[in-house]
Amino acid sequence: MSVRVNLLPREFEERSRQRRMVGVGVLVVAAWVALLAFVLLGQLAAVNDAKDERDTAQAEVNRLQAEVQSLAAFQDLADRLNATNAILTTAMDEEVSWAQVLNNLALSVPTTASLRTFDGALNDPGTVSNEVFAENDTADVGFLNVTGYSTERFAPGVESVLLRFGQVDSFFQQYLSNAVQEEIGDVGVTTFDAEVRLDEDNRTGRYAEGLPGVTR
Repeated sequence: MSVRVNLLPREFEERSRQRRMVGVGVLVVAAWVALLAFVLLGQLAAVNDAKDERDTAQAEVNRLQAEVQSLAAFQDLADRLNATNAILTTAMDEEVSWAQVLNNLALSVPTTASLRTFDGALNDPGTVSNEVFAENDTADVGFLNVTGYSTERFAPGVESVLLRFGQVDSFFQQYLSNAVQEEIGDVGVTTFDAEVRLDEDNRTGRYAEGLPGVTR
């Protein structure tokens, strides 16, 4: 059995232990510095990526702003067009299709009757219509006066004319103001004067969406 005896001075052993501890400390510090460097490099990469994304987004914003500026003239034109359409809609809101009125009138006259004259007019905007019809639920926009004759007597001749007027959806409150027995050549006829009121169905409505489309 052998015995190991340390013949080195105790101070030498202490210095060796201190050197080992210093070496371990240096390794720990180096490892910590390396870790910090790795984290820093990662952060720098993230910052650079964020800068690239920002630059890309800023370039897109600049492009869109340029497009908006280039379209400003067209927006101004669209605004002026909308304003013009609004003025047109307001100004022509009361427009009545007289072509439609006269077409309905012509189609409603029976074959045994003929018209001699007709004239019509619209109510003044913002005024109450004829007192006789003021309480009628139908919107009264104007009237149509007609004169004519029927080759039949008052009944059924002139009566059929009034009844046919009443069958027109856009006419209402038809009434007879005069009927007289006369002769045209050797034919006995009944002349008449009549009036019908016009409701809102006679309005064209073509300016409701701005510029007109197809004329009614």
